[in-house]
Amino acid sequence: MSFEWNSYIVCLQSSVLSSVLVEFDNGVIRVQSALYGRKNNKTCSEGRPPREFSNTGCSQNGTGDFVKNRCNGKKVCEISTNDVISPDPCYGTYKYLQTNFTCVPASMFAKYRN
Repeated sequence: MSFEWNSYIVCLQSSVLSSVLVEFDNGVIRVQSALYGRKNNKTCSEGRPPREFSNTGCSQNGTGDFVKNRCNGKKVCEISTNDVISPDPCYGTYKYLQTNFTCVPASMFAKYRN
């Protein structure tokens, strides 16, 4: 069985609390991966000085496990950037939260758990 993966990206705004809300009516969430940091110099770079997105090897350890523990198997899940920003994995780099997930039938979730 094949599932379509979705991706949400939230650019970190220093003065605004941002979040990702994932919700499915006909199934449950299965998180493939999650990243808080920066993996490329394009995502969330508009209007930013180049020095803030030049470090593309930056990521918060444990973000994927945190998001999986919070969201896997649920119909609704919200992740706030506030949940993953501390400690700062790369000071001076403009970061974003990216989650990759799919919806699977609840009866099949255990099969696709890991």
